[in-house]
Amino acid sequence: KSHGLLDTVSRAYGFKYAEFWQPALLYGDDPVGDETRLFASDSRLTDEKLKNLYRLTRENMRSTNMENFYDISDALDSRETAYYTDAAHISGEGNGDVAEKILELVGDDFPR
Repeated sequence: KSHGLLDTVSRAYGFKYAEFWQPALLYGDDPVGDETRLFASDSRLTDEKLKNLYRLTRENMRSTNMENFYDISDALDSRETAYYTDAAHISGEGNGDVAEKILELVGDDFPR
């Protein structure tokens, strides 16, 4: 429903928007470096029911084929250093890589 509202408001006021599905360790990414400590201390990361809920929700969002929606949950899959500070939050350096992915996707469609 929030996507529909955003789409309606953007048309009414003439602005462009983009929505992004962010990366999270709960999608089954393997930990890198210090992230391995997170798996030992955060039970969410080893809870199969929660991980499955995350995966199913992501698949549901992908299947809606919403305009201006980008799934960038894989943006950090090839990282070689630890970017996650917990199950879902990313360090400043990691956010830089996510920002690069966003710019790659939207290109010149949005002002910088």
